[in-house]
Amino acid sequence: MGDLRVARRFCVTLRCPPALGLGAFSFLGAIFHSANIDKLGIQVGQLVKLRPLPRRYWPGQGHLPPLDDSWWLDQTKRHPRKSVRLVNISTHHFVDLEGDNLQEFRSPHFLLLKCRLTLTPHNVLIEPLRDREPCERATLPAKK
Repeated sequence: MGDLRVARRFCVTLRCPPALGLGAFSFLGAIFHSANIDKLGIQVGQLVKLRPLPRRYWPGQGHLPPLDDSWWLDQTKRHPRKSVRLVNISTHHFVDLEGDNLQEFRSPHFLLLKCRLTLTPHNVLIEPLRDREPCERATLPAKK
């Protein structure tokens, strides 16, 4: 239920048409359009966590610790190439990824990528991963 409230608040922030932000996550009824994208089994409007975790780089501060933010699957595109748009609900960064950069979807809400994203103050950089490069794990809080 918390994810639904976040998505509704996010749609209001972006001034989405009312028909988009107030329904269930399947409100667009759109499924991805390429072979890799079709196999993922997630739909437009779903919130996901990305693996590997996106890096953050700010000029003057260097690399910052990664954050495990939720990303909203905003839309799919058919032309000129099939892709999906992911939007970070905390920072409002967005990136369009083609099917060859998407590896798989794992329940409950993880999207595994074949690339590494780096957030900068004004854009998102995409860097391919080597085949066997491991995904970083989110850091869990220490037990007391």
